[in-house]
Amino acid sequence: MAGTKPRGGASRRTPPNKRAPSAKAQAARRAREARALRTRLIIGGILIVAAGAVVFAAARPGGGPSVSEQLETGAGQCAYDTRSDGDRSNQGDHVPSPTYEVDPPAGGPHLATAAEPGFYQPGEAPPDGQLVHAQEHGFVVLWYRSDLPEAKMTELAQLSDTYGRELILVPRQSLPGEVAVTAWHRRLVCGELVSAKVGLFTRSFVNEGPEKGFL
Repeated sequence: MAGTKPRGGASRRTPPNKRAPSAKAQAARRAREARALRTRLIIGGILIVAAGAVVFAAARPGGGPSVSEQLETGAGQCAYDTRSDGDRSNQGDHVPSPTYEVDPPAGGPHLATAAEPGFYQPGEAPPDGQLVHAQEHGFVVLWYRSDLPEAKMTELAQLSDTYGRELILVPRQSLPGEVAVTAWHRRLVCGELVSAKVGLFTRSFVNEGPEKGFL
């Protein structure tokens, strides 16, 4: 009858869906969880190894063209090198009247003050010693011939706007071609201005000088 209490001391049976799992069931569940955890760890390890392999393949020789190869191939007649003045012992030296054999310069003893970022016009260029110091701080210098046609000067202005203070533009009539781009101990000398290569050089080597933190 509904509402009748169990007789005497008879205990109420636990419904089947409320019974506590047996020790055997608990052990089986723990085993399943352990297997699932091992599977996740194995899959995670495989993914990490695969990602490392991709990075290694991209960085190793034959895994794709290096930055220097990309800079030298194609339009612009560009040559990349790592020439600089001085030696390893004096690269950070401040001297009153530095001179440079590498043209345009990309390292060596330099003046105590660094050039400020900007797009310098003929007659306004800072001295080489200040520009080398700026490269030590991680800036990139784009050297250009001041007799470039108007369309090329417009490209230079666009590059200056795009890269802002990262790129210092200065005229230099001694260039063998239209432009050169330099960072600390890295140079790209081009017969013709190719904005894409200037951009690649800047993105690859900006803020790589030994004295960072100015950009």
